[in-house]
Amino acid sequence: MPDRRSFLLSLTAAAATPWLPINVAARESTYPRRMLVLIELQGGNDALNTVIPTAEPAYYAFRPTLAIPASQAIPLDSSTALHPALRPLMPLWKSGELAVVRGVGHGAGTNSHARSIAAWETGATAPGGDGRSWLERALDLGAGSARIQRLDPVPASGLSEDFSATAREAARLASTRDCPAVIKLSMRGYDTHAAQAPTHGVLLDALARGIAQLADDLKRAGRWESALVMTYSEFGRRAVENHQGGTDHGAGGMQLLCGGAIRGGLYGAARLLDDGAGLACEIDFRRVYASVLDGWWGIPSVAILHGRYEPLPVLNA
Repeated sequence: MPDRRSFLLSLTAAAATPWLPINVAARESTYPRRMLVLIELQGGNDALNTVIPTAEPAYYAFRPTLAIPASQAIPLDSSTALHPALRPLMPLWKSGELAVVRGVGHGAGTNSHARSIAAWETGATAPGGDGRSWLERALDLGAGSARIQRLDPVPASGLSEDFSATAREAARLASTRDCPAVIKLSMRGYDTHAAQAPTHGVLLDALARGIAQLADDLKRAGRWESALVMTYSEFGRRAVENHQGGTDHGAGGMQLLCGGAIRGGLYGAARLLDDGAGLACEIDFRRVYASVLDGWWGIPSVAILHGRYEPLPVLNA
């Protein structure tokens, strides 16, 4: 069996669940090194129904049946609210440990799942380069000769179908002396072309409860201050709902970042494109990566991202 100091562990849930609970990428690290917990929302999460622009008339005009009424949403300020299923995240919001980034994406002009996720994984919007992910490049620079080893999926017959159980496994890994530098969890089901309302609500509820569970466990383990949790998805959805009660691939998306070192609040803006294509992509996703690299790990982002991107002020000094 490969050394636990350098591994990737994949756990798959029962086929009945709409998400794959975990895909853990781990690197050699020194406890309690600052770690990153990534949660991939596979399929293209609907940013507009996740972080709702309640003061934007076009949002309601574009979505006569799918728009979340302001009366049902969880207000963050006078013009922005969260999907009601995300209520478990409100303690983190109120404590200033949750950042919500709107209008973020790659702006590569493609709605292809493969090309879009490749941009997020590599940190590059055009083909080329050495094929390595931005994390591989970062950890090679920051951790010398340590390597990532990918393993075949491990059956998860003993794992609860609840995403919270996966979060607990992530917290357990984070609490070990040989804790990984990166843990990556994946959830399927966000490609909501049809019957979006019930599906999206179930997914966001599972996501919120999982993040809340992860935060609680990391706090108990004394790891919350040295952990940064970050969601991402390949793109957002169109503002215009389709005839199947769903939404098609769109433009800008959103990200959630939380942790004991996070400076909570709203970042970016929810500007809808006039043609109904979704959120304008006003924050390059590499600015978020630069925040992780420069601000969290102290690794020069320009060397990893092959360009200079201004970090967002999401971390406390």
